[in-house]
Amino acid sequence: MYKNIYLLGFAVLLTLGCHSKKAQNTMEKGFLNPSDSYKPKTWMHAVSGNMSKEGFTKDLEAIEKVGLGGVLLFNVDPDIPNGNVAYNSPEHHEIMKHAATECERLGLSFGFHNCDGWSSSGGPWITPAQSMKMVVYTETQVAGGENVKVKLAQPFTRRGFYEDIAVLAYPSLASEMVDFNAKPLITSSDKNFKSALITDGNEDNEAPIVGEKPWVTFDYGKPFTVQSLFMVVKDRWAEAELQTSNDGVNFTTVKDLFKHKTVHERLDFFDHFEPVTARYFRIKFN
Repeated sequence: MYKNIYLLGFAVLLTLGCHSKKAQNTMEKGFLNPSDSYKPKTWMHAVSGNMSKEGFTKDLEAIEKVGLGGVLLFNVDPDIPNGNVAYNSPEHHEIMKHAATECERLGLSFGFHNCDGWSSSGGPWITPAQSMKMVVYTETQVAGGENVKVKLAQPFTRRGFYEDIAVLAYPSLASEMVDFNAKPLITSSDKNFKSALITDGNEDNEAPIVGEKPWVTFDYGKPFTVQSLFMVVKDRWAEAELQTSNDGVNFTTVKDLFKHKTVHERLDFFDHFEPVTARYFRIKFN
C-alpha cells in the first residue's frame, strides 16, 4: 500500500517537472522572439515642423529594425528653428498619412497624441463646453435646522464655463469647523508681493514672488488649526515646505508639501496632514 502511494507521487512529480521544463522553453523562445503584441513601442516626436516623407520612412525602418513594435507620434515645438511644414497644413496631413501607411507596411502600430500641445484635448476650434473639464467646488458652513436657505458662493470658472453638478449637505465634523471668515495678515520676503491677488478666489490672477528661497507668511493673530493646503504655482519645478511659528521669528518645518503637475506650466500643491495649530504659518519655496 505504501509502495503504491510512493509510485503515484513520483509519477505526479515527474509530470510536473516535464511541464515546467516545457514552459521554461516556451518562455525562453517567447522572450527571444516576442510576438508583435509584446514588443515595446516608442514615443516619437515630430519637432517644430522639421519633417518629410523620406525622413519618416528612414526613421520608421530603423525603429522596425531594432525590434520595436510601433510609435506614438507627437508634434511638438521645443523652441528650435522651425522647419518648412506648417502644423495642420495640407502638407502636414499628407506626411502624417504617409507615416501611418509606412507603419502598416512595416508591421508597426501607429498612434498619435489626442491633441498636440501639452496634456490637453482641444484647441481654438472648439468651445469651452467641448473641452476637458475639472470638478470645482466651494464650501459653506451654516447653522443646522430645517428650511435652511443660503446662497452658495460661485466656484472657480475658466473661460466663463460652469455647470452645477450637485449640492451635498451633511453634519460637520469637529475637525471641519474652520473659521472661513478668518483673514490672516499676509507678509512675504518679497516686498513687492501682492498678497491681495492670492486671496481673491480667481485662479487666473497671478502674484509673482522673487528672491532666493522666497516665503509667504500667514499671521492669524491667535492659535489657528490647519490640516490641508491647496496652492497653484506656475513654476513646474517648484518645491515648497510648510513651516509654523508661535512668535513669528522662529519657524519649524512641518513637512514638504505634496505636489501634482496638472498641465505643462502649472503645479498644484494639494496636501492633507494631521491637524497643526499655530499662530503663524509660512510657505517656503525652493
